[in-house]
Amino acid sequence: MGLTDLPLDRPVATLMLLLSLVVLGTVSLFLLPLDFMPVVNEPEVDIEVPFPGSHPLESLREVVEPIEDEIATIPDVKSINGNASSGSARLEVRFDWNVDIDIKKMEIREAVERARPNLPDTIGHISIRGDTDGGSAQVLAGRISAERDLSESWDLLDRRIGRPLERIKGVARVDLYGVEQQQVRIDLDLDALRRHGIGAGEVLGTINGANQDVDAGVIRGDVVRYEVRTLTRFRSANEIAALRVGEKGLRVGDVAVVELREPRLDYGRHLDRAFAVGIDVYKEPSANTVDVVERALERIEEITADPQLEGINLLIWENQGEAIRKSLTGLRNAGIYGGIMAIAVLHFFLRRWRTTLIVATAIPFSLLVTCGAMFALGSQFDVLTLLGLMLGVGMLVDNAVVVIENIHRYEGLGMAPPQAARLGTRQVALAVVASTATTIFVWSWLFVSERGTMVIMMGAVALTICLAVACSLLISLTFIPLAAARFSPVNKPKPGIVIRRVVPAYRRVLNWTLDHRLVTLICLFVIAGSAAWPLSQIEKSGEMPMQSREVPIFLRVYDNASKEVLEGYVDQVEEWVFSRQAELGFESVYSWYTERGFCMTRVYLPESEANPEAVARLRSQLREGLPEIPGVKLEVGDRDMWRHRGGQDRRMVSVALHGEDPEYLEELATSVEERMRGIDHLEEIWGPSVHGTQELRLVIDAEAAHSLDVSPRAIADAVGFAFRGRRLRRFQGPDGEVEMVLGLPEDAQPGIDALADLPIPSRTGSIVPLSSVAEVTIARTPERIRREDRQTTQMVTVQFDKEAITTEDAQRLVRQRMVGFKLPEGYSWDFGQWGRDRGDALGTMTRGVVMSLLAVILLMAAIFESFTQPFAILITLMLAFFGAFWSLWIFGFD
Repeated sequence: MGLTDLPLDRPVATLMLLLSLVVLGTVSLFLLPLDFMPVVNEPEVDIEVPFPGSHPLESLREVVEPIEDEIATIPDVKSINGNASSGSARLEVRFDWNVDIDIKKMEIREAVERARPNLPDTIGHISIRGDTDGGSAQVLAGRISAERDLSESWDLLDRRIGRPLERIKGVARVDLYGVEQQQVRIDLDLDALRRHGIGAGEVLGTINGANQDVDAGVIRGDVVRYEVRTLTRFRSANEIAALRVGEKGLRVGDVAVVELREPRLDYGRHLDRAFAVGIDVYKEPSANTVDVVERALERIEEITADPQLEGINLLIWENQGEAIRKSLTGLRNAGIYGGIMAIAVLHFFLRRWRTTLIVATAIPFSLLVTCGAMFALGSQFDVLTLLGLMLGVGMLVDNAVVVIENIHRYEGLGMAPPQAARLGTRQVALAVVASTATTIFVWSWLFVSERGTMVIMMGAVALTICLAVACSLLISLTFIPLAAARFSPVNKPKPGIVIRRVVPAYRRVLNWTLDHRLVTLICLFVIAGSAAWPLSQIEKSGEMPMQSREVPIFLRVYDNASKEVLEGYVDQVEEWVFSRQAELGFESVYSWYTERGFCMTRVYLPESEANPEAVARLRSQLREGLPEIPGVKLEVGDRDMWRHRGGQDRRMVSVALHGEDPEYLEELATSVEERMRGIDHLEEIWGPSVHGTQELRLVIDAEAAHSLDVSPRAIADAVGFAFRGRRLRRFQGPDGEVEMVLGLPEDAQPGIDALADLPIPSRTGSIVPLSSVAEVTIARTPERIRREDRQTTQMVTVQFDKEAITTEDAQRLVRQRMVGFKLPEGYSWDFGQWGRDRGDALGTMTRGVVMSLLAVILLMAAIFESFTQPFAILITLMLAFFGAFWSLWIFGFD
C-alpha cells in the first residue's frame, strides 16, 4: 500500500488526523503573538558617553579614540563607528552574527573601564546598551500636559509616571523629555573668593574629598568580625553649604550658593503648538509589542487616577500596538478577498461547484495548519508572515487542482470514482511533490547565507510560504482524493464560451511552436533579453520600503542661536502650517529644537489617509508654500534622517572620505563638494559648507604664554570652568544619586566681550588676562565628527533627481567625477557605510538567485532521473524574468 492509497484505505484515520491538525491550528491562531516586524536584534553594542560642554574635536581625542583603542582588542569585532559631537560621544560596535552579544557586552564594559583612567575626570556614567534601533524599539510616545508649568516637575513625573511604567514586564526603559533631573548646583561668588583669598580649585578639592564613603578596614574580635566604613557622603545641600573650606574657618556657603534645582534646558519641543513634556516607552528586545502596549495602557489608566497627578494629562499620540493591529487587519482582509477571488477563478475554469468547494478546502486547511506549525516553531504574526500567507494563498490550490483534474480525467474515461481517485492521485503524485519541493528549495539559499537583517526578513516570508505549500501538498494527497471518491459530480459540465475559444487557439499556437522550434527558441531569448532594459531603469535597493505618515521640515539656522530664538523660528513655521490646516489636511504637528544645531518640525497625516500619494502631495504643498524666514533655510523632506543614505524614494549618493586629521578631511570634502557641482541630474549637495557651525577659537600666542609662565592647559581649564563648570562626584539624594556641578552662576558667566579679560592663573601664582596670551577669533567647525573603523570620516552627499536616474547610474556619475582626485597616503574614499551595506544586500540576493536555480536543477534531476527535463522546465524562467522586470518598471516599483 503506497502513501497515495492510504487515505482511501484508511478514510476515518485520515479524517481524524486532518481534523486534529485543524483543531491545533485553530487554537494556535489565537495564541500566536502579534508584532509589526520580526525581531531583529543586530549584533551591535552602543556606547553613549555624556561629555557636557565639550567640542567635537575634544570628544574625539579625549573620549572616542581611547575607547576605540581598548575595544579594538576584543575578538570578533566587525566594525567600530564613532560619533563625536558637542557635549557627547557615541560609539557603535558591530560583531559577527554568530557571537553571543551578551558576552560581548560584558567584554565591552570591561574595555570601557580599562579606558576610563584615560578619559576626562568630568565624565561620569557611561551607557552601554545593545542595539537601540532593533528589538528594543519605541512602542509608545506621549505628551504630558497641565495648566501649571511642568518644567520643574521631573521628580514628580519620574516617580509617579516613569517608574511605574518601567516596572511593567517587557518595558526596557522610559524616557522623559522637556524636564531634567534635579542637580546640586554650587554657584561660586567670585567677589567672595577674591575677598577671602580662596581659589575655585580649593573649593572643588574640598567638596570632592568629603563626598565619599571609605572602607576603613576590618576589626576582629574573639568571636565576631566587623567591617569599618566612614560615611561622609553628603545627604543634603545644607551639608555641602556647611562644609569648612580653607584655613580661615569659612564654609562653602560663605563663598557659594548651594541649591538643588533643575538645570537650564538647551532644547524644547512642541506638540500642536503647545509646550510638551514628552514620554517615550521602549520595550525589551524579546518582548512582544502588542502585549507590552496593552499592559502599559492599563497602567496608564491607573496612573491617571493618582490624586497627586490631578490636573496633569497624559496623552498617547503614537501607539505601535494599535498600528500593528491595523496593519495586520488590513493584510488579513486582503488575504480573505484574495481567497474569495481565487475560489471564483477556480469555479470559472472548473465549472463545477462541488469540485470547486473540494479544491477550495485546501485554502483554510493549509492556512490553519500553517498557523499551528508557526506556533510550534516560535514564530509570530507580523507583516511579513502575513505577507507570506497571502502569497501562499494563490499557490495553495495548485496541487489540489492538478490532482482533482487528473481524477476527473479518469472518470471521463468511464472509470468508477474510487478507482479514478486512486489512479489519478498516484499518477500525478511525483509531479506535485516535485512542484512543492522546488518551491521550498528556492529558499534553500537562506540557510547557507550569512545571517543579516535582509536574510532574517526574507526568512520570515520564506518560512510561511514553505509551511503553507507543504500543508497544501498534504491535503492534495489525502483529503482531495478522499473527497473526490465520495462526492464526484454526476454530470460533466459543458465548457464555457471562453474555454471553447481559448483552447483551440492554444492548440494552434502549440502546434506552430512545435513545428518551428528554432524560431520559437529565438523568440524566447529575444523576449527574455528585452527585460535587460527595464532592469537597468528600475531602482535596486537592499532595504524594504517603509511607509510613513509624516513629512519633516528642517530649519537650517545660519547663525548659532539660543533656544529662545530657535523657538521663535519654530513658532513662525507652525503658525503658517496651522493657518492652512484645512488645505494641508494634517492631524498633528510636532517640533523639536536644540541649541546643538538641530531644528525640525514634523507634519503628521491621519493614519487613515497615510499613503504614498498623500505624503507626496503634502511634501509638494509644503515645498511650494513655506514662508521665507530671514537667517533660516527651510528644507522639506528627509534631509537629516537620510542625509547619507539612499533608497526610500531618494536618489542619494555619499562620498565618504577616510583619514586621520578632521580639519584636513574637511578641506578635502570642500574640494569634493566643488567637484560635484554641475553633475547631471543634480538636485542638492550636502557637505562641510552646509552642516558646519560657528565657534569661538582661542589662538594661543606661544611666546607670550611662555614669557608669562602660562600653560595651555591652564587656559583651557579656566575657560572651560567659566563656561561649563565642573562635574563633581554624584550627590546621594533621597531618591537616588543626582549630579553635582560647581561653577559660576549662569547670569555671571562671561560673555564674548568679557572673554578677553578672563583671569588665567600662571605657574607662579599670578593672574594674567586671557587677551595677553591668546587671540579670540570666529571660525566654522563641524557639528560632529564621524569615525569608521578607527578612521575619521567626512561625508559629502549628492542628491539626484529620482525621476531621471537610478542609484547605480548616480554612483557611476560620482565615480567619474572622482577620477583624478588625488589623496595623500593614508587617505581614501568610498561610498560610505550605506554603499557597502547596499552592495552586500544586492550581492546576497544575486547569490541567492543563482544558488536557488542550482538547487532546483539538482532536485528535479534527482526526482525525474533526467538532466534534460529540469532544463526544459527552467527555460520558462526567461518569460518569468520578462514579466517580472517589465511589471516592476511599468508600475514604478524597486
